[in-house]
Amino acid sequence: MMNDATNPFLPPPESQRTPKEVQAMLERAALLFDVREIGEYTEIRLPDAVNLPASEIIGRWREISTDGDVVIYCRSGHRSGLGVNMLRRAGYANIYNMDGGIRAWFATGLPVDTAHIELVPSSKIALFEEIGVQEALQRLERGETVVDVRNADEFKSGHIPGAVNIPMDDLSDSLSRLRDYRSLMLICDTGIRSDIAAAYLHSQGFKEIANIKQGIVAWRRLNQPWTLD
Repeated sequence: MMNDATNPFLPPPESQRTPKEVQAMLERAALLFDVREIGEYTEIRLPDAVNLPASEIIGRWREISTDGDVVIYCRSGHRSGLGVNMLRRAGYANIYNMDGGIRAWFATGLPVDTAHIELVPSSKIALFEEIGVQEALQRLERGETVVDVRNADEFKSGHIPGAVNIPMDDLSDSLSRLRDYRSLMLICDTGIRSDIAAAYLHSQGFKEIANIKQGIVAWRRLNQPWTLD
């Protein structure tokens, strides 16, 4: 596994900002993006934040201005950390991750916006397929590969029989290994991490990729094959 200093899925320390630091940046006219999914955003958000789901960043990155500072956040700082890394690799120098996400902001006692709003999902650019559990089962029967991007401890607690475990942190080091497979189906707990992983692999030239929607949650709910070995 890569160390934290070179891990492309962890935001560099210099990009991390506390909620109080973010508040000061916003007072200086920094832009603010909420990279949670639309349903999360409409329930509660930081004042004046614009919604840009992490799963759509690769397809919609041009919506983020390069003029001035930009702060992105999610629930805990994980998804937004992934977004910071993608955008910094794309040339965004002044982009920052709010450490601890909206949970840390709320715990600090800073204001949140809970006013009811309605958003229509954007027309997401189809970089890869989104498939359900039944389609995934059919593809497994045809010999296609499931890549589980959860961490090793999560994988050991239970996984799809025959799945290959390559944690998000190890993806960039595993590209040559992954190219040995004809096609890939990605899965995680809920479909969020695997969605981001699929977008990353697409950016690296992978074409036959599918994300299993709602991930392990949907798989287990339908009582599909499961193993602890």
